[in-house]
Amino acid sequence: MKRIAILLVLFALLGSGTAWYLMNKENKRSFDYSDKDFNVEDVSTIHKIFIADRGKKANTLVRKKDHWVINDKYKVNPSSMEALLGVIGKVKVKFLPANAMEPLMVKNLATHGIKVELYNKSDQKLKAYYVGGMTNNEEGTYMIMEDAERPYITHIPGWVGGLRARYKLTELQWRDKSVFNEKMEDITEVSVEYPLQKDQSFVLKKNGRKYEVNPFYPTTPKIKKEVHQGQAQAFLMNFESLAAESFENQVSKKDSIKSLVPFTIISLKKSDGAEKQIKLFPIATYKNGELLTPEHVVGANSAVEKYWCDASEGDFMLVQHLLFQKILWGYGFFFE
Repeated sequence: MKRIAILLVLFALLGSGTAWYLMNKENKRSFDYSDKDFNVEDVSTIHKIFIADRGKKANTLVRKKDHWVINDKYKVNPSSMEALLGVIGKVKVKFLPANAMEPLMVKNLATHGIKVELYNKSDQKLKAYYVGGMTNNEEGTYMIMEDAERPYITHIPGWVGGLRARYKLTELQWRDKSVFNEKMEDITEVSVEYPLQKDQSFVLKKNGRKYEVNPFYPTTPKIKKEVHQGQAQAFLMNFESLAAESFENQVSKKDSIKSLVPFTIISLKKSDGAEKQIKLFPIATYKNGELLTPEHVVGANSAVEKYWCDASEGDFMLVQHLLFQKILWGYGFFFE
């Protein structure tokens, strides 16, 4: 009996000890992971994102119906925005770092951390955290919640690489490089002027349900044929997605280039009254040792690869002939 009593006491002590251990383990786990929820699963609830990179200007991205705007000035590149929202919606904790790693991670976050704040439509803060550097194997990214003490190693499940680059963009890098991004049905008029090829210059206008095409210069003989409506529509559809290679607003020779006679001047009007104009200047190109001048540039047969683009909205850009040849039509193209 005495032996049985001793065993019962031992089992009772062991049971209470196990219960205490499990309770404390659960409490410890709850405490450790209370600040690990970095992602916002429904990114459609996010309407403003504030990003501050130490030593650089902070950027604010705001949702405007079907697009985003940076710093209340420029439309944001849709691809860059999609990449950022992809991180925000999918980022997860990869693992809890060892205690020995924490001082290094905290130092990295304090020195190089990017502050990120996410807000909803009512301007209420949803999340706020800091994004640091990558792990040595470049498979994880340091992150820590605002006002938290413990940093974490984060990642996107199924994807290998650092996440910091998705946040670390300058205002210029965030900007949408679209030169023309217009729907065919919204365009009411397009003129394409070739100062050195006047007979190829034209004006396309929407007249009810049809399109009419006339010479840009009154001295050009009018083609007495019916406009091929399918050709006119195909031409206008080419304005749906035309983007620049890069912004070149700081190029030193910009003013001297803009003083030259352009190869072409393209003007577009929309049904809402908006207007846009660009001027294209061929970048000096040689063929068989001979310098190609603007009059050598003829549609898809051009040997020119790139143009300087002077836009009426104030930007000076670099564009590729491979893309823009789609709108470098001649007057006669609409009657073939």
